[in-house]
Amino acid sequence: MDRRTFIGAVAAAPISTAMAEPRHVDSALIPYFQQQLEGHYRADMLLGPRALLGMVTAQCDLIGQLVDAADGPTRQRMAQVGVSYAAFAAWLHLDAGDPARALRGMTWLRSWRTALVTGKRSPAR
Repeated sequence: MDRRTFIGAVAAAPISTAMAEPRHVDSALIPYFQQQLEGHYRADMLLGPRALLGMVTAQCDLIGQLVDAADGPTRQRMAQVGVSYAAFAAWLHLDAGDPARALRGMTWLRSWRTALVTGKRSPAR
């Protein structure tokens, strides 16, 4: 199988974004996601928004699951990271010319801001 065929097959394969319910969310994930976001900012300038949309959207979904599973200060800090990711995801969609999908980023943003204030995410995700 050549590279092009392999990549086409992988791209067509269904991907599950659901993760097993984590029992503990390690606070070490927070700087990891912050560093990833900094890299995404640089990559956006070099590659444009469409190259990052899938990855950033998947990370927003994962961060949402981590916010739901985390507790105490880790939940608060992970929600702060989520706010930054949601704003960036909304920007990427707007920059790519898709304002309707940018609203999804705004929904994440509201949800994580609720988590910051109340400690619980709003049901709308």
